[in-house]
Amino acid sequence: MSKDAEVKRPGLRQRLGQRLLSCGARLIERGNRLVATEEEVEDFGTQPPSLVIPDRIAAWLTEHEYHFQRFDDGEIGGIWDGNPHWFTLVGDDKTYLQVRGKWRHDALMLQRSEVLQIVNDWNREYLWPKVYVRRDDEGTWLFAEVTTSLPVGATDAQLATLLDMSLGTANSFFDTLPKPENPELTAGS
Repeated sequence: MSKDAEVKRPGLRQRLGQRLLSCGARLIERGNRLVATEEEVEDFGTQPPSLVIPDRIAAWLTEHEYHFQRFDDGEIGGIWDGNPHWFTLVGDDKTYLQVRGKWRHDALMLQRSEVLQIVNDWNREYLWPKVYVRRDDEGTWLFAEVTTSLPVGATDAQLATLLDMSLGTANSFFDTLPKPENPELTAGS
């Protein structure tokens, strides 16, 4: 890609900010960081935190009229912007909330060096989501994952922000990826 093409293309940070705003987040820019508004920060302190359990995650998804599925192991999954995502409580005490998204296209459509460059660039520029490549019998997949330690739980506002941002930033990463020439190479096909 030429230097000129890079300049004309909106940066990852700009696309991420646009994605967060489309998720309903009200953000302000301070220096080179996007942060929540003061009102949102105040909302976090009005309710004591409670444990994050699958029922709370399902309640938030239902409130937002998202379609999702509950699995026997407690995991919750659904499709957002065409990409499958899972919500799982992990760790010995199930106090880590993990939101993992999988790009719907097989990463084999990209050159190996291109995949590594995309993943390395993202992980160098952003703390979250963590992105990585995983290979299985069905293909080579790109994942975006946010894992948060919540030993004392979270308020409803904190949980909502965490779920919103996890879904939004994962799909922001997926939106930066090149579109496939063969759209049949998708997750689950």
